[in-house]
Amino acid sequence: MLKLVTALSAALIIGWALVGSATTASARHHRQGCCGPLPPSYTYKTKHVHKHVTRHHDVWRTKYFKRIKPIVHVTRIQPIVHVHNVKRVHTKLVGVVHPVHHRVTQYLPARHYVTSSTVYLRPECGCSYGY
Repeated sequence: MLKLVTALSAALIIGWALVGSATTASARHHRQGCCGPLPPSYTYKTKHVHKHVTRHHDVWRTKYFKRIKPIVHVTRIQPIVHVHNVKRVHTKLVGVVHPVHHRVTQYLPARHYVTSSTVYLRPECGCSYGY
């Protein structure tokens, strides 16, 4: 009998929790006539965000290899040549005509040319004074 009572009370509690929570949740959005609040609608989208993570683990090793270092011994021979340049200048004079113009003004004595001519004027009356 105890099992039955426990099972009924558990079912009653679960039923009351379901009905009580449904009534409180739907009470806010319950339609009251034609102007009441509307229940919200939910749409779900899943956006896949890819995140690529690269983790580097540096491991150091030592690897030896041959590096040739050339050592060169050089003997340098430099010949020294003494050169004495003598320039002998032989001068030969050749006259080249180069005209140079000078302007000179000379005053000469005046020449006199004498010419003569005879002019006959109109005869005038000697008694009148030019009337």
